[in-house]
Amino acid sequence: MKAVAFFVAAAASGLLLQGKSGDEVTVVKAADIKWVDAKGHPPGVKTCLVHGDPTKGAFVLMVKIPSGTRYPPHRHSADEVVSVISGSFMLGSGEKMDESKGTAVDAGGYFSIKAGHPHWGAAKADTVLLRYGNGPADIKFVNPADDPSKK
Repeated sequence: MKAVAFFVAAAASGLLLQGKSGDEVTVVKAADIKWVDAKGHPPGVKTCLVHGDPTKGAFVLMVKIPSGTRYPPHRHSADEVVSVISGSFMLGSGEKMDESKGTAVDAGGYFSIKAGHPHWGAAKADTVLLRYGNGPADIKFVNPADDPSKK
């Protein structure tokens, strides 16, 4: 309860929102998000780097996926932790994509996948994910022919 009272008092006084130079806090409103095409992802997928450096260190990345987009079986070099912000994302394990064996994760849910574990996904609606991790953030398709960067 003391911690809650501190944060309420701090927010009211502006301590959490104001810094000496203004660089301590970054605020980006939804309308101002700069989405870019996601390299190595299926066509139409967009990303926005929220924090950090996905090539080498800790990072937070937003991923916007159009409904119907499918991610064929793939792996990552580092653990993946994902929160579903909006929409619905179907997730499954293994080297073969079988949506009858997947689990839909709707807005407000999350999932995590250990490094090297084969898995697949599909957006069941227009979906926004928030991915947390430690770099490198890579995607290695089980079947190299599925890699959209090679098409």
